Amino acid sequence: MRTAAHTKIDDNGYVTGVCGAPYFETPGRSTEGQAFFLLMEAAYWGLNK
Repeated sequence: MRTAAHTKIDDNGYVTGVCGAPYFETPGRSTEGQAFFLLMEAAYWGLNK
């Protein structure tokens, strides 16, 4: 999942192709998707110091 998310990062550093509020029905950029990515990266780096 981490590798797949890294392939979706655009030139500005946003994860793209993520469904977002309010209906979660179309791909794009979402606050929730960005937050999940940051939490995933923090957990990865916390476990792999």
